[in-house]
Amino acid sequence: MKPDENVVVRLKRQLQRARSMGFQVRMEVLEDQQPGWCQIGNSKLLFVDLSQTAAEQLAQLEELLQSASADQQQAA
Repeated sequence: MKPDENVVVRLKRQLQRARSMGFQVRMEVLEDQQPGWCQIGNSKLLFVDLSQTAAEQLAQLEELLQSASADQQQAA
């Protein structure tokens, strides 16, 4: 991460990272639901709450990708 990058640039980079990890990213208004990720068959889905600010989405995404990486390492 470059210190002069704004939140939107960092968010786009994390979205690219998620897709490179094999996730289909769904940006949706989740209302009362929590953002998260799941695997259905061979498809990995990641849900980001579109009603949140870019900074909140970035924080959610970083947390979700960390969780997914940890789960994949435990499965290996």
